[in-house]
Amino acid sequence: MATATTAVRSSLVDFLAPRDTDSAARRHLIAAVIFLLVAGFFTLLLFVKLAYPSFLSGQAFTTYGRLRPIAISTTVLGFVTLMHLAAIYYLVPRLTGARLWNERLANLGLWLAVGVNVAAILVLAAGYSEGREWLEIPWWLDIAVVVMLLIPAAVVTRTMANRTEEGLFVSLWYFLAGLYWIVGLFVAGNIPNLYGAASQIQSSFFVSGVVQLWLVGVGAGTVYYLVPKITDNALFNRQLALIGFWSLAFAGAWVGQSRFIYGPGPEWLETTASAFSLALVVAALAVATNLVGTMRGKWSMLHESAALRFAMAGAGLYVVVTVLSFLQGLRSVAAITGLTSFGDGTMVLILFGLTGLWASAFVYHALPRLIGRRFYSERLTTLHLRATLIGAGSLAVLLWLAGLISGYSWAAGALTGTYMSAGDGFANTIDQVRFAYGLAALAALGLFAGQVAFAYNTYRTFTSGEPTAHETLIPTEQAEVAHE
Repeated sequence: MATATTAVRSSLVDFLAPRDTDSAARRHLIAAVIFLLVAGFFTLLLFVKLAYPSFLSGQAFTTYGRLRPIAISTTVLGFVTLMHLAAIYYLVPRLTGARLWNERLANLGLWLAVGVNVAAILVLAAGYSEGREWLEIPWWLDIAVVVMLLIPAAVVTRTMANRTEEGLFVSLWYFLAGLYWIVGLFVAGNIPNLYGAASQIQSSFFVSGVVQLWLVGVGAGTVYYLVPKITDNALFNRQLALIGFWSLAFAGAWVGQSRFIYGPGPEWLETTASAFSLALVVAALAVATNLVGTMRGKWSMLHESAALRFAMAGAGLYVVVTVLSFLQGLRSVAAITGLTSFGDGTMVLILFGLTGLWASAFVYHALPRLIGRRFYSERLTTLHLRATLIGAGSLAVLLWLAGLISGYSWAAGALTGTYMSAGDGFANTIDQVRFAYGLAALAALGLFAGQVAFAYNTYRTFTSGEPTAHETLIPTEQAEVAHE
């Protein structure tokens, strides 16, 4: 009886937290795709609610104030973070020549991450929120998030300590730095007893740091691996990569207050944040130029590789959103676009355009090698790319338009004295942008359709994909990669 109980316990442990090579990468990838569907659904519901406030008005958890933090939390902590961890667990062993240290711990970390994300959805839907942008979840759940993020930091640090490769490829800079940056940001973002303007500055620091140093930074590290690997070209310029990395590291967390020009913070901090935004433009141009240069002589491969198409489309969006973010921080521009939905448009393009495309590029490259099956449908892959670009792009443009209309109407009301853009007069500005919000709901539906196509394509790849080479890391002294 004792032997049987031990065997059952051992089987359960092996199922929940296997030691198999690449199991952590594979499982994180699957979980990330599932949370993408959840995030896409809540985002769609959010924009429907924005356009039609009376929709599902009898349910408290469908109010805009609850849907927004749920959508953002599920996107950032669910989809993007889990996909970044899948990429890190897959790529770090291949870049270091060492097996992933403690694959079982990495798999246990996934269960904690799933629990954290589910708990975040439930508590936010129930109305338990701290009321700070991107920091809405309660403090006790923040502790679980930090533990969740410390696990991959420890696993990757120990793996890199065991590396057999002497040099550090560019991707490793972003991965290791990003893992420690995100832990530090969560700790700094949850320092207690900050109120009013101080709390707003704290949350803006947190948001900009997470976006630039984690979401964008780790995505850049991923495509820095994918493009040279797929094209079989050397990285165009290592010095340019250094410039991009250090520009991002230097300015990433300090640009948050540029979104709140004429807001509650001190003017000198807003001006400093706007100046730092220029360094992010340098980082974006460095990454995009490096990737374009690495593609030299291999542009025809865009027709053959979905991963390349998604990676390069994301690189183009990286430049667009960074330049727009810089322009939003100029006082002359912020006088109209500041504190409107214009900034939300840029954020949508970052979350579902830029980082979504780079995360998908990783999946299209890695999944066939992880499971030994080709992607099920090229047609669904094309639909995914087009729906993402058109859906996220249209959604962003409509939110930018709504922001411009709101900003100019506020300015006109204040200058002419026709109405006050507060109290009952605020309804005048809402009526003028309602059509844009209605179209935005349709754009969100198109974006969600692309996400469903991606998830279905991934599922059918597991079940019906044609056999292909299965990449396996052999635990030899050289940790060489073989194809079976």
